[in-house]
Amino acid sequence: MVLLVSCLSQIKTGIDSLQSKIDKMELQYANAKSKTEQKELIQEIEDFEKESKYSEILQEAEGFQYVVEVNIADTKIKLRKVQLKLKLPVQCDISEESTSTSGESNRTTNPAREIEEIPEENRRCRLAKPPPKFYGNQEEFPEYWALYESLIDNCNELTTIEKIVLLKESLKGPAEA
Repeated sequence: MVLLVSCLSQIKTGIDSLQSKIDKMELQYANAKSKTEQKELIQEIEDFEKESKYSEILQEAEGFQYVVEVNIADTKIKLRKVQLKLKLPVQCDISEESTSTSGESNRTTNPAREIEEIPEENRRCRLAKPPPKFYGNQEEFPEYWALYESLIDNCNELTTIEKIVLLKESLKGPAEA
């Protein structure tokens, strides 16, 4: 994600640099006093645009910038989903500085909104606490297993590995062996 943010800042720097050169040339043209100066400056601007392919580069940079912004947003969404899946505290300090320099509106997705769109049922399964501990008493097993099935085993959102890990965590004492 750091690389994507770095690419985005380099693109913005390049766009700003090219735009400042064009602005300076336009200012020189506006301040030109004679027609010959204006013609020379127009020729200089046209040469600059031909050499730098300004409009093509700007268009490609803005397109790539959009792709990078989308990748950053997707990465943030995936990070938050993994944090929820692993029951890690969700870090809210991930910056939302996805501003677009193009004339288009900001089309980046909001990762927080994406996570809120996860159905409530799925979030409950992922955030469910492990079943009570089972210490190996055979008389308590049916009650324990009923709880395990209702909380963990019947949850379609948990993988088999996650279910096994939760089962292993709930076994204590002689039941561990």
